[in-house]
Amino acid sequence: MILSDFSPMIELAVTLNIAFVAVEYVKSYTNAVCNQLFNFAKFLNDSFEECKSLLVDDVTLNSIHDSKINGNSIAGEIEKAKISREKISNEINSELEAFRFKIGNVCQSKSISSVSLWLFMYGLSDLFCMGITSILADNYVELFVSWLTIFTILYTILGWVVGEKGYKMCYLDFTSLRHALCSFAIGLCLSVLFTWLGLLYDKCISIFPFILIVSVLYMYSNFVVSSIMIWNRAAKVKKEIKTNADKYKDKCNKLQHDVNQLLAVHEVELKIEKNSVSTPVNSNISQSTGNRPRKKSKREKQAERQTIKGSTVYNFIHKQ
Repeated sequence: MILSDFSPMIELAVTLNIAFVAVEYVKSYTNAVCNQLFNFAKFLNDSFEECKSLLVDDVTLNSIHDSKINGNSIAGEIEKAKISREKISNEINSELEAFRFKIGNVCQSKSISSVSLWLFMYGLSDLFCMGITSILADNYVELFVSWLTIFTILYTILGWVVGEKGYKMCYLDFTSLRHALCSFAIGLCLSVLFTWLGLLYDKCISIFPFILIVSVLYMYSNFVVSSIMIWNRAAKVKKEIKTNADKYKDKCNKLQHDVNQLLAVHEVELKIEKNSVSTPVNSNISQSTGNRPRKKSKREKQAERQTIKGSTVYNFIHKQ
């Protein structure tokens, strides 16, 4: 088993890795695919729009006027509700901005690009080694490939673990392609030095078939590992979004309950005022009706005329 047996797989891996680096830095390919795959923007907006829909509006709060219960004013409670509403609204907007930034970090793949650039140069080195096997002993080529594979595994694992977190330290700045180039140059020089010194010669030569298979497959590892990492981070962020949205829904529902109580108090006061105004009017109407003389019936009027007529005749006869 020799290195040239895997030349097609190595060439394909080299092409894929450099293509990923190029497309990522030109079009932010991973960010676009991540957003399309997990639909972060829609999920985030839908989650917090539901919270905003539950939040009581300013018009409702401003429609509540000061009322009194047992002589105590509710103006303080109204003002407290307005402050709570403003605070919750600001917190929701802050959460939206924070989650947009966090989603950007989840979909960020500059460190993945750095690892892909290293793997690209690692593949080129293997292709170069195929060409010099005719002028250099196979054992030295195999030892060099073994050492370069070890450094490749160390760099990629460190890149996956540190990711975007080590950008403040230049020696752990996996977000920079320069870091990958400089690191590979150091790994290449050390591999040449250790090969020249013959370090671990017998051990590496004895297990080289295994190292060769691992080295070829490892060129594709970045795509698999980065996909798993992004998937796990995305799942965590989605869960965090849902948890925070539910928390603000509870706050909005509690505020709505308090506002409904204030509205109920205001409505009761208006009803009492309305009843107190209508009661004196009704009593005045009944009093005026009681003092007004009763209208006489037609029979009573006829009886009264006959009485007057009779008394007049009687007085006339009596005078005669």
